[in-house]
Amino acid sequence: MLSSWPVRSFSTVGRRTICMHSGTALAVLLSLPASRAWSVRVLSEGAEEYRTLGRGLISAAVLVALGGLLFGALRAVLAGQGAY
Repeated sequence: MLSSWPVRSFSTVGRRTICMHSGTALAVLLSLPASRAWSVRVLSEGAEEYRTLGRGLISAAVLVALGGLLFGALRAVLAGQGAY
């Protein structure tokens, strides 16, 4: 019975996974300096350092979520199913 299930090739799944991981890393690396998490002024300042780091990581999470919505909608439109 398992042979009747649709199986995706590893190369397609592997490429998609690498793109998602790369996009997430890029979002984190861009959002941390944008929120001044690596500012010399903030290092070793306790609460302020955690606040800027948290702001940067939340910004990265929002960017990744919006990117997922965008690419999901584009994939649906290109497949001819409409936006949702």
